Amino acid sequence: ITSGDGLGLVDAADAKPNKLIYCMPAKLEKEEVYSQGMKLDIKKLPYTERGKHAKTGNYLRSINAVREAQNEGWDDILWLNSENEFTEASTANIFLIGRDGDFVEIATPPSHSGLLLGITRQSIINLCTISKIPVTERLIHKEELARFDEAFICSTVRGLVPIRQIGKHKMHTTRKNATFHHIN
Repeated sequence: ITSGDGLGLVDAADAKPNKLIYCMPAKLEKEEVYSQGMKLDIKKLPYTERGKHAKTGNYLRSINAVREAQNEGWDDILWLNSENEFTEASTANIFLIGRDGDFVEIATPPSHSGLLLGITRQSIINLCTISKIPVTERLIHKEELARFDEAFICSTVRGLVPIRQIGKHKMHTTRKNATFHHIN
């Protein structure tokens, strides 16, 4: 909601609240990203308190961080909060999948770690729950990354995108028998 046309300033005396909807073509991932997976660089969020949201209407912080990561050979970023807990990618939520024998854990960070809860994220949680696939919303610390061997990000625009690497940790999300394929 703005007091103008959203494209410039207006005289305050004439200003009335307007609701604007912008429509732009979505930039889809390259096809090989869906088959080979993405590489995520780990970046520290520049705020200090848990519970402060990374996302606002201003994506400049994420845009700059992704550009920097891409210049270093990464595809996207994964934000860490001040407590070394994963939050989300630049414009997507994240799920991590770990195995311990026959037990499979699918985990996603909770809102209080500092993320914006996405519609696609909630749809995945709901569909997994209906299908009796357990999903946990819990704090995921950087130090426990090694116990996860698969990961994917999700958003309405991108869909479900497999991750092949987070920082120095290689993932196996695109292998034939990956749990990810049962969710996707």
